[in-house]
Amino acid sequence: MVNTVLKYPEQSIDDLKVPRSSEEAVYNQVYQDLTDAFNLLPEKAQRGRASRYAAAALNSRAMLFAGSIAKFNKNSNLVDQDGNRLVGIDASKARDFYQKSYDEAKKVEGHHSLYMKNWKEGDKEAQYQNFVNAFFDESSEENIFVKEYAYPNSVHGYDAYCVPRQAMGANGYATLVNPTLDFVEMFDGLPKDANGHLQNFDEKGHYKMFDKTMDLFANAEPRLRATVILPGDDFKGESISIYRGIYTKADAANGISHIIPDGATEKYENIPECKDYIVSSPNPDNQTVYTLPDGTKMNAAGLSGPFASDTGAGAMSGFSVRKWLNPDMPKSAVLENNSTQTWIEIRYAEVLLNRAEAAYELAELGAGANYKEDTYQCINQIRHRAGADLLASSAELNNFSIIQRERRKELAFENKTWWDLKRWRLIEKEQQSTLWRILMPFYAAHTGKYFFDVRTDEDNHRFTFDTRWYYKNFPNGSIEKNPLLLQNPGY
Repeated sequence: MVNTVLKYPEQSIDDLKVPRSSEEAVYNQVYQDLTDAFNLLPEKAQRGRASRYAAAALNSRAMLFAGSIAKFNKNSNLVDQDGNRLVGIDASKARDFYQKSYDEAKKVEGHHSLYMKNWKEGDKEAQYQNFVNAFFDESSEENIFVKEYAYPNSVHGYDAYCVPRQAMGANGYATLVNPTLDFVEMFDGLPKDANGHLQNFDEKGHYKMFDKTMDLFANAEPRLRATVILPGDDFKGESISIYRGIYTKADAANGISHIIPDGATEKYENIPECKDYIVSSPNPDNQTVYTLPDGTKMNAAGLSGPFASDTGAGAMSGFSVRKWLNPDMPKSAVLENNSTQTWIEIRYAEVLLNRAEAAYELAELGAGANYKEDTYQCINQIRHRAGADLLASSAELNNFSIIQRERRKELAFENKTWWDLKRWRLIEKEQQSTLWRILMPFYAAHTGKYFFDVRTDEDNHRFTFDTRWYYKNFPNGSIEKNPLLLQNPGY
């Protein structure tokens, strides 16, 4: 860490070789810098520029990271020549950093608020639309620090990359973000079994049947619809057609049992039990057309997928992302480097979640029951706006996973989850060789109804994470230039 002016050639090369600072010292410097910024920045700022509350919000985030590292990091085998710990922060310092995070979050209270302009009590449609609008209303008091875009000099391609396939433009990109069923199951209002997994079978062991694919999600919290495009939901005035294939057995009226063997990982087309009674369409540009029993014709897959041969432009998990997509952009404008919606780097919902987590940790560290009560109040503010189930009391906050889950739902697809998993030291536990679960809708030709099959990703994507990667390696050339820059553990 360099916090004085280095003067060359007045100083020698050896004098310019600054020793590596400890992780704790870096966070302490960040805290001081952002505290100074809070004192120097204006109360109100021009859009796109930082106010003092942007500094406080960022400080809250940084101190929460520091507290998490003190609590969760176990990598402590790097010390300097004097025996000082360079990697990680001693667990005894966690309370101090959590307190700083909490105090910085409290500074923002009363100066920003959750977006509620279109919200109505008991109205799921209004609550859904309110959450969508929160990312587009330039007057929103929830926005604390944003990055603005303006055509043609400052643009991005989010819409072109992420819209459902039937809404894609001439670039030919679509659905590059596929939310998993594991993620969707975090939300309230879905039929679930005792393990919290989607319950797609009835008491007889047959698939539940639905007139429309959206019927499965009829009671889901509105925040889910505003975050994820669900099969059959409306987007830009049309129903987003997502289904995997057509089930053709004539005995479907008697109930359909599990269509693939337990543990099957192959594509449906390659599973012997499926070949005779499932019609699918692997090619989106030349759909297989099936004649139904009443003589009408139907594509063998939805307009937006999934398509077995086109994994780059179909809803391969059964879902596509909704958050931050421009609902007013015409199809002809959905092109690479043609989007201009504002990126919200920090919003008040994150500050409330920072405060809730810091307060929870402080209560766990013996700071008092009032902190647990504050966690409860903050979480319920978030859930109330989301249309989710409210906590009855702070007594329900009996597990840290409640805090983690709320954060993941609220801040999904906002470039926060990866960093949260990193500071909680959970990436390797969650992602090491994990096969993610997907939800595949099928149309039963002889009943005129849909059912949903739960299985693992058909392409068997797996990810790895080496625990060394919690800290990046320094380039060897940098260490050769300055031997005082000690390499991180494991490299």
